[in-house]
Amino acid sequence: MATSDTPTSRRAVIISPNSPLVSELEPLLAVPLAGTPLSRLQSYPSPRDLPSLVGGGILNIVFLDTSSDPEQALQLLGEMSRMGAQVQVVALLGGNDPDFILRCLRAGASDFLIQPFTPEEVKAALGKLARVQPVPEAIGKDSAKVISVMPAKGACGATTLASNLAFQWKRVGGKRVLLVDLDTNRVGRWKVRLVVNRYLRDVGLSREVIGTALHTEVFETLPSDYEGVQKALMDGKPIPASSTFGKGIVQLVDRLGGKAQPTTKKASSLSGLLGLFSKTSK
Repeated sequence: MATSDTPTSRRAVIISPNSPLVSELEPLLAVPLAGTPLSRLQSYPSPRDLPSLVGGGILNIVFLDTSSDPEQALQLLGEMSRMGAQVQVVALLGGNDPDFILRCLRAGASDFLIQPFTPEEVKAALGKLARVQPVPEAIGKDSAKVISVMPAKGACGATTLASNLAFQWKRVGGKRVLLVDLDTNRVGRWKVRLVVNRYLRDVGLSREVIGTALHTEVFETLPSDYEGVQKALMDGKPIPASSTFGKGIVQLVDRLGGKAQPTTKKASSLSGLLGLFSKTSK
């Protein structure tokens, strides 16, 4: 008969570009994580790649280096916390900074370890994870989500985006979808996903150029489709999923739902800028 002590299928990963930190931590995990596959990522992954790295419907224990690049680590923490109970994150810190520890916990860390690591502290952290470990039936199941569409400026299409996101979630089988017009309270930067609306590829600005200019990675782009959007508004109907804008909404819903996306070759920031200059000089 299965009991609550029966281990859930799990894997562990260390995300850190800091080789000395990894060399210090790995031996301390050998005994408490015996039988659990342990891998290492030597660079911080893109939020776009997280579902394929720590998804898969099993429990993931992530040891995240928050010292090498604190802001990027906090962003990843926020992304992983939205993936649900299947991801438990232990923040790895280089020093005892109470304010930063609080930021990590608020961003979604289950616990933290401070260098120099000790066997006792590692054991205690893993024990805490085990106590809050979800039951096997909960792994991989979707939990309720709150998606706030925040306009960067007036008349940028936030209402159109929010209403059509709600319709698309209902199309793909969402059991309960509630669309509410509310003012958003302060949101941590690591929780923000940048969506560029009315995006025109032939202007010459690539996603990378936009992200560099705004110091935020572009999460998704929605194509400019003025005629399609206006027709749907005049008809009083949601934008068809087969339209240019509708296809963008479908892809955005997939991304927000954690569905892995096919990788595409990225254009360099330099080529994007050169393309813009060549078009404006004509």
